[in-house]
Amino acid sequence: MGHYAVGATFGLVLGLSLGFGWSWVRSAPSSLAEVTTAPSPVGGETAWPSNVTPSGRVPYDEDLIAAIYERVSPSVVNVTTRLALESLPGAGSRQGTGSGIVLDTDGHILTNHHVVDDAGDVEVTLADGTHLAARIRGWDVLNDLAVLKVETPPERLRPVTLGDSGSLQVGQLAIAIGNPYGFSRTLTVGVVSGLGRPIEDAGRRPLLDMVQTDAAINPGSSGGPLLNVRGEVIGITTLVDRSQLNVGFAIPANTARRVLPTLIAGEPVRHPWLGIAGVNLSPLVAEQLGTSIDDGILIREATADGPAARAGLRGGTSADLGGGDVIRSIDGRPVTRVADLVAYINTRQVGETVGLVVNRDGADRSLRVTLGEYPDDR
Repeated sequence: MGHYAVGATFGLVLGLSLGFGWSWVRSAPSSLAEVTTAPSPVGGETAWPSNVTPSGRVPYDEDLIAAIYERVSPSVVNVTTRLALESLPGAGSRQGTGSGIVLDTDGHILTNHHVVDDAGDVEVTLADGTHLAARIRGWDVLNDLAVLKVETPPERLRPVTLGDSGSLQVGQLAIAIGNPYGFSRTLTVGVVSGLGRPIEDAGRRPLLDMVQTDAAINPGSSGGPLLNVRGEVIGITTLVDRSQLNVGFAIPANTARRVLPTLIAGEPVRHPWLGIAGVNLSPLVAEQLGTSIDDGILIREATADGPAARAGLRGGTSADLGGGDVIRSIDGRPVTRVADLVAYINTRQVGETVGLVVNRDGADRSLRVTLGEYPDDR
């Protein structure tokens, strides 16, 4: 646990230095960092006063922000995890902190999977200071979501309202509430900076359709709500780009809404799986590989006995990465990025068959692949 980093590197195997340092924002390190806010207009939701600040910027409606905080902050909880370090005599335990949001009066709490991953004990602290033991009810590793369950009288719980992340527009107000660096229920303000961002990483499946925001997100904020001007949850704050200022990401509320019934029921979330590791081709990458194909997805590896390998797809070798098949389309839809491929596969079900057109040795060929279930150990 702790302050995790994931290197999102495109073309890693080619030695191209095009990576970003993604940082999961679960635990509070010992040092503090400056927390900034980015005032911005609400974009049609509220009428602004005609005056502007001396800097020329239009101020946001302070009463509106304060009202949203008063209404929603009691729904934000602190999540503390402990893991015994049994392999290190005398080492005791390791602790991490994150955030969560109350879903209902039955005691279900939504947070990020990486907040509670490998946790032995989980504790939830409510806004009134009540400490409650929590158990993990369900989790979805690929969407980085988890639902906790606590036992407490319903009147202690203030559920949030999930909004429609599909209706978001760049420039709309974005309000984050979380527990950064252990400071409970901290509010930061910014805007929706981008939509549909795929966070790709060599070694794990991309997080898709992420909401980008410049509202400050810091370690300990993971699992907290990103809110719209109506105080509805539009995203679950998840990670930041450590190499950039004011670049944070949240899992869309609609993604959470889609899997919540399964998580609350304690059932496994099944994700379809093709079983490849791929590289996005571009003219630059093609030049590095010495191949004439400059778009599509080069199969770097086809997992042994995975769906793609069983269907006859092949990856490159360490000596000749360019020897791998290049996926050009899936079910008649052209694909140029791994994120595009994963996004389409996520619309299908485990056990369904998809048609791929791949280029091998300069010639296109068609293959049928029966999708498997994404394994837990990847």
